[in-house]
Amino acid sequence: MSSIKVSALTAKTTPSGSEELLINDGGTSKKITIDNVTENNFTDTLKSKLDAIEASADVTDTTNVTSAGALMDSEVTNLAAVKAFDTTDYATAAQGTTADAALPKAGGTMTGDITLGDNVKAKFGAGDDLQIYHDGSNSKIQDTGVGELQLLGSNLSIKSWDGAESYIDCVDNSYVQLRHDNAVKLATTATGVDVTGSVTCDGFTSTGIDDNATSTAITIDASENVLVGTTQNNPTSSGVNVAGQEFSTTGGVRSTVASNAAATFNRKTDDGGIVLFRKDGTTVGSIGSGEFSIYGVGANNTGWMFADGSAVLPMKNSALSDNLVDLGSASYRMDDIYATNGTIQTSDEREKQDIQALTTAESNVATACKGLLRSFRWKDSVAEKGDDARIHFGIIAQDLQDAFAAEGLDAGRYAMFISSTWYEKEVEVPAVEAVEAVEATYDDEGAELTPAVEAVEAKDAYTRTYTEDEPTDGYTERTRLGVRYPELLAFIISAI
Repeated sequence: MSSIKVSALTAKTTPSGSEELLINDGGTSKKITIDNVTENNFTDTLKSKLDAIEASADVTDTTNVTSAGALMDSEVTNLAAVKAFDTTDYATAAQGTTADAALPKAGGTMTGDITLGDNVKAKFGAGDDLQIYHDGSNSKIQDTGVGELQLLGSNLSIKSWDGAESYIDCVDNSYVQLRHDNAVKLATTATGVDVTGSVTCDGFTSTGIDDNATSTAITIDASENVLVGTTQNNPTSSGVNVAGQEFSTTGGVRSTVASNAAATFNRKTDDGGIVLFRKDGTTVGSIGSGEFSIYGVGANNTGWMFADGSAVLPMKNSALSDNLVDLGSASYRMDDIYATNGTIQTSDEREKQDIQALTTAESNVATACKGLLRSFRWKDSVAEKGDDARIHFGIIAQDLQDAFAAEGLDAGRYAMFISSTWYEKEVEVPAVEAVEAVEATYDDEGAELTPAVEAVEAKDAYTRTYTEDEPTDGYTERTRLGVRYPELLAFIISAI
């Protein structure tokens, strides 16, 4: 049977003979029956082709293996390592780096640069705690770990990009220097810190400023009080009494000086105030080159001006006044007044009116007053001095009042007779125990543990009397009678 080319197959459901070839055509089983197959059908040409294929497929032939881009086992000196090679061991993903140029995992020496793009980080630590990278604008060393970022070295220096200028220099067992424009401005020393130039700061806290002398010149204590020339608070108190000044955080100033003035103030050029005294921002007194005045604040305040010309002048409502201020009061009296001459009382006719002679009733009172003069001793003096209290002469105000009443006159209408009424309350002020100054204490973080205690001077208990001019709840009414003796004596003389 001649050769037939099969171009299409038809499905066979049942084999038609034993010489059949089974073919799967698109999932359908098809069979071809081949008859009269002989060895002459396999030509010499086909056999030659098979021989050539067999020769080139010999993997024991070095030429065949090399031409295929492979290596013979005999050419590989570390065959076991090659067989164990894993894709994660590649030098680069594309195998562009030869093995002898790659850095081993166990470490080695780099002989070239490492180039990392923006935001590509060199990470260190199991948790990537330390990262070094450039974000496109800034170069950053970022430490996110819980420990310290330490720079270790015997000599450390932070310099400009070209190394021309130093910013910070640190030398082992020696100084640390901070520079401005390459000039040292702050440097540590064995005894403290040296600063070149001025220091400007919003606040300052220190436990002491030493002028390198034998004692501390200025101390800022733990309570922030400034002490000059001393380390003790309240140098003016009797319990301390040391030379020095204290400027307290509450604004107080205390000064003690040995054998010299504790404070000196000087005003140059023109006359005027040298020291001003103020209460809640309002001037209540002043000392000047032309005058010295002290006065109170509020309605009807009074005061004194020590003026040029050897005069002490009364003040009221922060100004000089005339015929408005009393010296002492019915409840707060002066004791003795020492003077070379007696008081001068105005008797100018131009300032008087209703001038007239004494009436008969007034003359009768004047005559009666001559017989009312008595000797007496003050109770307060007897309580203080006992039998040594001295005897005084004068008139009893109640007797003078009765003498006017006997003639049908009111003694209160006459200025020689004085009746003053006020209201007072006594308050017991307890004694004050002395307290020594104690500095505040702080923990390692600077938090206050115990507050500072300011020194307090001891004081004895005493009774303080408060007075009011008008009736006031809790206050007791008091009345005291008095006499103007110059007028009384002139009155009596008229009857002689």
